[in-house]
Amino acid sequence: MVLEEEESEFRKLVASGAHELRNLMNGILGLIELATIEEDPGEKDRYLRMAKTSGKHVSGLLNSVLDFSLLDAIPAQTNKAVELTSFLEVISEPYSRLAREKRIQYSLNVSDSLPPRLLLHELKLRQVLENLLSNAFKYTTAGKVELDVDFHRESSAERKGGRLQFAVKDTGMGIPVQFQETIFENMFRLEDSANAAPGFGLGLAISRSLVQSMGGELSLQSEPGKGSLFHFWVPAREELTEQNLEAATVNPGIDP
Repeated sequence: MVLEEEESEFRKLVASGAHELRNLMNGILGLIELATIEEDPGEKDRYLRMAKTSGKHVSGLLNSVLDFSLLDAIPAQTNKAVELTSFLEVISEPYSRLAREKRIQYSLNVSDSLPPRLLLHELKLRQVLENLLSNAFKYTTAGKVELDVDFHRESSAERKGGRLQFAVKDTGMGIPVQFQETIFENMFRLEDSANAAPGFGLGLAISRSLVQSMGGELSLQSEPGKGSLFHFWVPAREELTEQNLEAATVNPGIDP
């Protein structure tokens, strides 16, 4: 759901982005023009590398606008049964490859308490996990990234539900304490970081909005130089089957 204030933020984003894109494109064209007339190979290469860097910035700005529009694009569908193990393995596979390319470690740690199938909004959950994992890999150049998944059950005889919990941990640059709430705001970037990614930094703002729209919460623990831990939970219920209904009837209390 996109609220009026989010629509206002989107309009400001587009206006700001259009101005910055125009300046960047003029700069790129100027650098390419200089490269075409430059005879010194070293200088020619320098101009082209500068143009490439600006091109990546343009790509980041465009991705930011598209990411923000995603809030309105994801359908408000009814939760459906998701096979958690398969779902998590599919999400993790490209990050396992990326970890090998970056020569860092990546691990998916799934608790034994996780039911085989839960009723969830699959598209929203996928987007949140991909945003958080992409951020973790973006800012981690050594060490590891981990995705931990757990389920805290709150049972009843009629319906079995609880909290599906996720933790994305990395050993990256970390986030200063004064930015640990601001970083969830639209159009916020850590400008003083040499590793700052191009764009408007909307991934975390979008992730928190999506988690809240599912009835959960997203939080952060971080220390500069030691990495970050993004933790979120969403309410989830097990798919009703004869087997889990019988189990709930036999033991209707709250599991430890």
